[in-house]
Amino acid sequence: MNGLFRRAVAVAGLILLFAGLLHAEQSAPLKVYVYQDDPAYAYRLIEERPGQDYDIYFLKMVSQSWRTEQEVTPTLWDHWLTVIVPHQLSGTTANLTIFGGGATDSPPSIETFDQLMPLATATGSIQVIISQVLGHPLKFKELDQPLEEDALVAYSWRKSMQTGDPTWSAFLPMTKASVRAMDTTQAFVAESLGLVVDDFIVNGFSKYGAIAWLTAAIDSRVVAVAPGVFNVLRLADQFERHYNSYGFYSDTLSVYEQNGIIKNIRSPEGKLLQQLVDPISYKQALTMPHLLLSATGDEYFLPDASEAYIHDIPGETLQRIVPNTNHSVENKLEEMIQGLVAWNQMHLNGIARPVIEWQLSKTGELIVSSDQTPLVAKLWQASNPDGRDFRQETLGDQAWRESNIENADDGDYHVSVARPDTGWTAYLVELTYPGIAGIPQVYTTSVFVTPDEHPFEVEDPLDSPKTIDYWQEQVNQAMVGSPLEYDLPALQAMLPFRVFGEYIRDIETLSGYLNTAEPERNCIAARLSVEADQQGWYTTLYAYEDQNFKFWQIYELAEHLYAKGQQRLAGGVCQLLTRQQ
Repeated sequence: MNGLFRRAVAVAGLILLFAGLLHAEQSAPLKVYVYQDDPAYAYRLIEERPGQDYDIYFLKMVSQSWRTEQEVTPTLWDHWLTVIVPHQLSGTTANLTIFGGGATDSPPSIETFDQLMPLATATGSIQVIISQVLGHPLKFKELDQPLEEDALVAYSWRKSMQTGDPTWSAFLPMTKASVRAMDTTQAFVAESLGLVVDDFIVNGFSKYGAIAWLTAAIDSRVVAVAPGVFNVLRLADQFERHYNSYGFYSDTLSVYEQNGIIKNIRSPEGKLLQQLVDPISYKQALTMPHLLLSATGDEYFLPDASEAYIHDIPGETLQRIVPNTNHSVENKLEEMIQGLVAWNQMHLNGIARPVIEWQLSKTGELIVSSDQTPLVAKLWQASNPDGRDFRQETLGDQAWRESNIENADDGDYHVSVARPDTGWTAYLVELTYPGIAGIPQVYTTSVFVTPDEHPFEVEDPLDSPKTIDYWQEQVNQAMVGSPLEYDLPALQAMLPFRVFGEYIRDIETLSGYLNTAEPERNCIAARLSVEADQQGWYTTLYAYEDQNFKFWQIYELAEHLYAKGQQRLAGGVCQLLTRQQ
C-alpha cells in the first residue's frame, strides 16, 4: 500500500466520521440586511374599493433601494400591497401572500387574486398580498439585456458567490420587501382603519415560497408558514439527486447551469450561498407550524425531495403533495388553496392539527400513523417503465392513480408497493380530516420511490490536475512577462475564489500564497486545477468500500480541519486533491 493510497483511506475514514458536521448555520447577513434602516422605505394609499363582504385597499410601497445605479437600474423596489379587510374579523392574525408579477402603474386586477379570496372570507382574517416582490425586470450594467424571474435570481447568486457579498443575492431584498409588507400592514390598518394586526401566517409559491420561509426564519411576527412548490431544501443534495434521477438537469434549471450555480454548488463559494439562501440553514428558527405544499409532477424539483429534509424541521410540520399537477399547479390550484384555507382555519381557531408520522421499514413497507382518525386514507401511485422521472411533462396529468386503504389492527396504515419489473414506481399516502365550515384538511406523506435507486451519478471528468510547483511556475513566469501555458489574463480569469475563509482576488495575492511554505498553497493549487477544468467538484478521486469520494468531499474535509486549527493536516488532505505522493 503506497503513501498516496494510505492517505486516501485515512481521508475516506475522516469524511465518514465528519459527514454530519460539515454544515454551518448562519442568519446574520440576512438579518443585518433586512433590518437595516433604508430612507427609501415609504407607502401611500392609492385606492379604496368598498365591497359587500370586504373592503379592498391598494397601497403603493417602496421597500428599499438595492445596490447602486452604477450596478443596476432601477435601484428602488416598489410594490403593490393589496389589503383585503373582511367586514367580520375573527382575530388579529393576518395572512400574507408573497407574490411576483411585473411592475405596473395601475393597481393589480382583483381577479388576479380570486382564488386567494377564501384566505380572507373563509377565515375572517385580513388578507395581504405583496406583488412584484422580485423587482423586475432589472438592467445590470455589465449585461446587455434586463433580467427577470429565475434568470435574475441565478445571476444575483453568481455575483454573490464571486464577490463574497451576501447582499448581491436577490433573496435578501425579496425577504426585506416581505418584512416591509408586514410593517406597512400593521401601520396602515392601525392608523387608517383603527384595527390591530399582531402577527401573520405567511405563504408564497415557487421562489416566493423560499421567501416565505426566510421571512419566517427571521421575523417573530410569523406564527405559521406555508411555502408552496419550493421543494428543494438542502440545495446541493437536491441538485445532485435531480441529475442522478434524470441524467440531466431539467430545462427549467438552465439559468442556474448557465450561471455556474449547479456546477459550483459544492465549492466554498457555493457553501456560503447555501448558508445564505437555503431555508434549512435557518432550521433552528423554524419552530412555528408549517404546511409544505408541492406537486408530484413538478418540473423543477423531484417529487420525493421533501423526505430529505422534512424530519429536520423542528416546528410542527404537515405537507400536502398534490398528484397530477406540475410546478404551476394551474389545474389543481383551487384544490391546493382549499387545503391551505382549511389549515389556516384550524390554526386561527386554535384547533390541533393531526400529528402524522411515517417510516419506511427495511423491507420497504411504509407505516403511517396519525393521532387523529382520518375520514379517508388513500394510496396514490404512478409508474414510469422508462426512467426515474415523474414530471407531468413526461407522464401527463393522469398518471397518478388512487385507491382507498384501511388501517390495521394497530391503528396504523401499512402500505407495500411492489417493485416494478421495469422502471420505477412512486407513491404517497393521503389522509383527509374534517375541517371547519365543511372545508376538509388534506395532508400527505412524502413521496417514496421503488426501487430506491438512482440510475445516474453526477461526475466531472478527471484530466491532469497539476501540482504546486506547476502553478508556482505558471504564475511566476506570467508575472515577469514570460508566460508558459497561462498568461496573466488567463490566470486572472480563474479568480476570485475562496480558500479557508479568504477570497483570493488578484494575481499578487495568489503569488504570495503559492510562494510560501504555508499549507494553504496545497488547497490553492487544487482550486486552480478546478478553475482550469483539470478536474471538477464532482470528480471521483478515490473509492473506498464501495463508496466513491468526490473532490468536493475531500476539499470540504480540508476546510473543516483548517477551521478546527489543524492547518497542516488540512494542507496534507489538499495534497490528495492533486494526487501528489
